[in-house]
Amino acid sequence: GQPVDEAGPIKSEHHLPIHRSAPSYAEQTPTVEILETGIKVIDLIDLVTKRKEAGYLYGDCQYAIDLDGPAEEHQGVFSCYQPVGDDELVPAGQKSLSKDSWKGLYELARANKKAAFDVYSKYYMGTNGQIYWSDSHQLSSVFEGYMDAVKEHDGTEMITEVYVRKEDLNAFLATVRTDFIANNADVTYGTIRFIEKDQDSFLAWARESWVCIVCNLHVVHSEEGIEKVKKDFGNLLDRVIEFGGCFYLTYHKWISKEQVEAAYPQFREFLMLKQKYDPSEVFQSDWYRYFKDMYRDVAAEKTD
Repeated sequence: GQPVDEAGPIKSEHHLPIHRSAPSYAEQTPTVEILETGIKVIDLIDLVTKRKEAGYLYGDCQYAIDLDGPAEEHQGVFSCYQPVGDDELVPAGQKSLSKDSWKGLYELARANKKAAFDVYSKYYMGTNGQIYWSDSHQLSSVFEGYMDAVKEHDGTEMITEVYVRKEDLNAFLATVRTDFIANNADVTYGTIRFIEKDQDSFLAWARESWVCIVCNLHVVHSEEGIEKVKKDFGNLLDRVIEFGGCFYLTYHKWISKEQVEAAYPQFREFLMLKQKYDPSEVFQSDWYRYFKDMYRDVAAEKTD
């Protein structure tokens, strides 16, 4: 195109198209630079497209856990990362949350969700421009100080992941938000990510290029509390199935056989192939034994 700013011709020997592919893995550098903006979650899909076109390779959106206010105004922090040169050093003294700060933030989230997100988002926005090592930055674990912050008699957090198509994201979030408000679901943390289709695994959870919604619900350690969050997660999985989506199998055992078969119609065949290629069950886990027990009829079919 031609410049429209009336400042004369652009004097440059180097030009790039607006729409271009991201660099290959071999071309990526070991550090990334962050760009973070506060957004409305309903705008996320369009913003992801723009960031990818600008050369950002990684990112996620951490959404507010406060469910008061209109759905169309629901806030998030959209963090994006792009490669920097090999000669860039990770500076000393970059902003980071201390163990005590994480502990205080968690306790605030338990007491006042809106205030907690305000504090967290302001801190995160303040890290704009920081540089991180890509490999260590993408590691995931509970935050430092979590075990000190959690009081077992008060409860802990349970994670789950669900997946929907990009075009269904906003409608899905609005529906689940309504459910959470109606059922008083207690959200502690949540993030939205984008994942590509898994074309290799037989039991692939990423059977399409999904949007991944991570959700942590607070579990009160009582019979009533556990039953409550079990229903909340069950309702969430029912909703994702209604939208033609999927969910991650291994985070908890509050999944019905009907939900498994709706999201993973090949699961029965998976167990039969497992018996065929590993009849002695050399490779197994708690996860495998749980679902094997759920599908006891498969073992009966094999025996017959």
